[in-house]
Amino acid sequence: MLRRLIQRFVAVCALVTLGAAARAGVVPPPWASTDLTNPKTEQLWTFDNGPISDPTFFNNPNGAPTFNPDGSFYEPVNPFGPAGGGGWLVGGGSFLDLVIPNYNQLFRKEIWIVIKFSLPPAGAGVPLVDILGQDGSIGTPFGPTFTPSPVDGQPGVLQQAYLYQMPTCWTFRLRVTVPTGIPGSATFISQIYVATRCIIPAPASAAILGLASLITARRRRGV
Repeated sequence: MLRRLIQRFVAVCALVTLGAAARAGVVPPPWASTDLTNPKTEQLWTFDNGPISDPTFFNNPNGAPTFNPDGSFYEPVNPFGPAGGGGWLVGGGSFLDLVIPNYNQLFRKEIWIVIKFSLPPAGAGVPLVDILGQDGSIGTPFGPTFTPSPVDGQPGVLQQAYLYQMPTCWTFRLRVTVPTGIPGSATFISQIYVATRCIIPAPASAAILGLASLITARRRRGV
């Protein structure tokens, strides 16, 4: 009983933070209003206040996320939009690296990413995402395919959502790169939001899966 109360308290706290993210103009993950049990994290970087690596806010009991703009160049004003704050120019040979601490257990994980960006007239495209767990597991696209859409109230700014999954709920590196067709071209990235959840089977489900594995093993041995 006490464990269930604690789980619900943690879930409510997570939903409160996700509500704060939504009010900050972030598209919440698909599970924001339905999943009240699984461990979850979220982290948001907005780059209005200069080339600062700390997230604007995060809710991650596993530790603080980190950010490394390797080879990228910071601009205090959006060069491709009529208005807007700062962000990172990411082009050929440069990237943004984020490390997200996680639950570090052998459970399946889903990762929700939303990137806000502006494109030059030519030469650079929509940001790409690559995910690698510290245990060597690889993130793969999962669910529907999303396309860039305009951001309300921010002319010239687009947002792209990505949904990935990993076979383990491990700490991972998320790398953001940009495809370029013209040397020196770059895409302007103004915000990155990352949310994760580890999918832990309910005790009854885990018992059923364990029993099924035992039966399969016995059949293979001819017992």
